[in-house]
Amino acid sequence: MSSEHLDRYFWLIKTIFEYSSRENTSLSVISLNDLTKLNNTLSVRTFYRLRRIIEKKLEIKIEFNKYTQRYYIDHKTPGEHNFTNFILERATKSLKETDIDKAKKILIQLLIAERNPKTIEDIIYSLNQQHKKNYNRFYETISSQEISEISLIEPDKDYTNYINIKINNCPTWLSVGFFNDSIYFYIVTDKPNDIKHNDIIKKLDLDKGVKYKHGLYWHKPNNQSLYCIKFEDKPDINNIIEHTNILLSQIANA
Repeated sequence: MSSEHLDRYFWLIKTIFEYSSRENTSLSVISLNDLTKLNNTLSVRTFYRLRRIIEKKLEIKIEFNKYTQRYYIDHKTPGEHNFTNFILERATKSLKETDIDKAKKILIQLLIAERNPKTIEDIIYSLNQQHKKNYNRFYETISSQEISEISLIEPDKDYTNYINIKINNCPTWLSVGFFNDSIYFYIVTDKPNDIKHNDIIKKLDLDKGVKYKHGLYWHKPNNQSLYCIKFEDKPDINNIIEHTNILLSQIANA
């Protein structure tokens, strides 16, 4: 959706919503003729197209009263007459349901409609916590697996989004990082100049690595599919576990 298109969608949503909020019942709905008078660029055909898009893409239903021939947006919460509150209530509900995709749509609505910095900041903060939920779920799942080769599973002390998984006290280990739309897999070595470790890096087909804290080198698998998992809303935990086990197996056999 372009910014120009979003402006049209939200002008229509907000206008109908505000008419639907009026206490005077004779003004609590709006006709298509009224809408075209308020916006001379809105044709009848365009209205119907926008209405379909708003319902499908933004999940806001514009109702039609066939007896009065007027349109309205139903208020599910009594006394809710403020557009910002309407959008915020929907965003809060979606976040509680952990429907991040829907929450992002609603955040866009709020940005266009009201541009309320404090409200936007709160919603962005909530959205940004999704990676923690994925992190915790993975940690619990991998910890519950009975894999005899795993000698240690722990949060990385320096990089809070990452979980370290070590096999048989090997100085080479796997670190899995969690972000809002992606999971990253690094092989970490603590003796980059050791001949044996250089052999391991070749066997595992890793890049040269980047030196971070404590002299540790973080290596990306050269195979991009082993390095990163991208996702839209929620990652597939089984896919992450399978991915992890593949890399752990490679480390164990290197």
